[in-house]
Amino acid sequence: MRGHYFFVIALMFCVCGCSGNYMQDLKQADQAYEAGDRDAAKNLYLKAAKKGSPEAHFAIAYKYNVTPEESIYHFSEAAKRGHDEALDYALDALLFRANSLERANPQEALEVYKQAKKANPKIKLYDEEVKLKTIQMSVEPGPFDWKAFCKKYNVLPHNDEVMYHVWLIAEEASKGGRFGKPDPKLILQLVSRGGWAPAELEYAVEDVYKNWKSGTAKEFNICDFITSGGGMAFCASRADDKDEKDRIKRVSDIRQKLNANSSKLLDVAYASAVKFIDSKASNEEGHGGSGRGAWVIGSQMEQKNAYLDLIEKVRSGYKPSPKSSFVEADRKLNETYKKVMANLKKKADDYNVPRVDDVRAVQRLWIPYRDATVKLFMALNPAVGEDVWKSWVTEVREKQLKDILAL
Repeated sequence: MRGHYFFVIALMFCVCGCSGNYMQDLKQADQAYEAGDRDAAKNLYLKAAKKGSPEAHFAIAYKYNVTPEESIYHFSEAAKRGHDEALDYALDALLFRANSLERANPQEALEVYKQAKKANPKIKLYDEEVKLKTIQMSVEPGPFDWKAFCKKYNVLPHNDEVMYHVWLIAEEASKGGRFGKPDPKLILQLVSRGGWAPAELEYAVEDVYKNWKSGTAKEFNICDFITSGGGMAFCASRADDKDEKDRIKRVSDIRQKLNANSSKLLDVAYASAVKFIDSKASNEEGHGGSGRGAWVIGSQMEQKNAYLDLIEKVRSGYKPSPKSSFVEADRKLNETYKKVMANLKKKADDYNVPRVDDVRAVQRLWIPYRDATVKLFMALNPAVGEDVWKSWVTEVREKQLKDILAL
């Protein structure tokens, strides 16, 4: 009896020593990491992780450049042991920011969530009710054989350099094509694995889930669910690609109506306008915040189309009415330009206003834009003299510079 008692005690010490006594390893790992010995620290973190340390699992995934698979594993293991911060990272990697047919795993996300809540009931996620609902809706269609799907349709399981890689596949599948008749279940499975931003995934999954439950295959459009600045820029860029094709056609159509000399002037003027407009929108208009990319692209699109509209308007006989001669307009422009530059120098620490060098670069592009535009307009409408066109274009530019003063 006494021998049996000592055996039990020895076994308890063995179990504790092998699986739960990780605090010393973790402490030494933290010390090594703080001392700059990252390799030694990692070995100690791995040692502590094997013994069940949630903090060690989290440290490996958070502090080191590990593979996506290793990151998912360690964040998940930490979360299952009640590490609250790790749960966010694990759910993002498995679903909300997965953007991967291979790495996304809604069922695993649900299991990690359940185990984390069991290990640490105090864990709270932001917008937890919605997140859980999204996970459950993503799980409901059942397993997805990503290997078979990728092989059959010759698609990459993930492409970390392409925003919305999986959602682009979902868009295509919702339209049929090589994927055959649109299948609401397939669309939901693809959409749920294409997370880029949590809120976007939540909105999209809810929408396509309803379609699946009703047996309706509706066309999926990424830009219907965008909430992030990156997403706005993505959709703006995509819209610009389409608009660029339309603008190229417009230029071609205008060219067909012109003689050889005017056609050459058109090409030079439009090219200079594109350079000026692109630089102006990017460097001078004060677009900022998370939506900066989208606002810049949107402004560029609007101004390029307005320039083509103006060319057609001039060709139809438009005659501007400048307020002064070119000499006077140019003098006022230079005065305003000096005021702008002086004002921006005073606000050099204010990142909400343009930089002095950026405005100077835009102004340098405006000069060839002005000259090429005036030559084109004189050819399109000879009834208006050079001085009038130069005055009018210069007055428009002065107003643009005055807008900078208002920032």
